[in-house]
Amino acid sequence: MKAEAFTYPDLKRISGLQPDDWSDIIPFFSYYLKADYCDPIKVETDNKVVGIGTSIKYRHTAWIAHIIVHPGYRCRGIGTYITNTLVDRLMKQKYRTVFLIATKLGEPVYRKLGFEKETEYLFFKDGKYPADIDPPEELLPYSESYKADFLDLDEKASGEKREAVLSEHFTDSVLYVRENKVSGFYMPSLGEGLIVAENEPAGLELMKMKYSTVSKAILPMENKAGIEFLIKIKFKEYSKGIRMRFGEKIQWHPEMLYSRIGGNLG
Repeated sequence: MKAEAFTYPDLKRISGLQPDDWSDIIPFFSYYLKADYCDPIKVETDNKVVGIGTSIKYRHTAWIAHIIVHPGYRCRGIGTYITNTLVDRLMKQKYRTVFLIATKLGEPVYRKLGFEKETEYLFFKDGKYPADIDPPEELLPYSESYKADFLDLDEKASGEKREAVLSEHFTDSVLYVRENKVSGFYMPSLGEGLIVAENEPAGLELMKMKYSTVSKAILPMENKAGIEFLIKIKFKEYSKGIRMRFGEKIQWHPEMLYSRIGGNLG
C-alpha cells in the first residue's frame, strides 16, 4: 500500500467514494488542492482511487479530514494507513497537535491510533429565529481596522492561529462591536458559518442573525448559552460528533464557539 499526492485529475475519479450522508466531497478536495496549507492524498488499488484524506495545517496545529474508503475496499486497513500517513507527515513537519472529528463508530478506531477524546459537538436542525426583527446597532460590517482584534478573538477561542483560512472570508464577516472593541464575529461564507464571541450578548445576537436564514447548527457541548438559545427557538438535537486530539493539549475556549467552521477545519 502506498500513499500518493491527490491531483486535479483525481477529482473525476472519486464519485464512488461519496458517502450518502455527506456533502459533495468534490468541492472540498478541489479546495484542498488549491490551498497551500492542505495536503490531500490518495491510495490506489486495481487502477482506481480507493481511499482519500487530507491534512489542513495552521501555524502550530493541524486537522485531518475527509478520510474516506471506497465501500468495496473497507476492512483492509486503508483508512488506518491514510490516517497514520497524514499524522506521520505532520509530526515530521514539527506539528505537535492534530485534531479530527469522529463519528461514534469511528471513535474507537482513532483511539487505537493514539487519538484522545476532547469533547463533543452537538448537531441541531429544524429551528428558526424570526427574520423580521431589526438587528442591534452593535452589528457592523467588517473593517480592516478591526483585523487584529478579530484574529486575537479567534485565537483565544480556538487556541489556533487560523488566519490562512479566515483571511479569505474577512470581507463577508459581520462584527459585534461595543465601545470600539470586537467581542464577536460571524463569517457566513466560511464553512458552516463560523461564530466566535467572548460573551453571551455578542454570541446570541450573531446567532439570531445566522439562524433567521439557516436551519442547521453545530456547536461544542460546553457552549450552554448557545445550546439553550437553539432549544428555545425549536431546534432539535439529532446527532453528535467527537472532537479528538493526537499529541499535546492546547488551551482553547469551546464556550466561545457559537458555531464551528466545519468537521474538516475546526
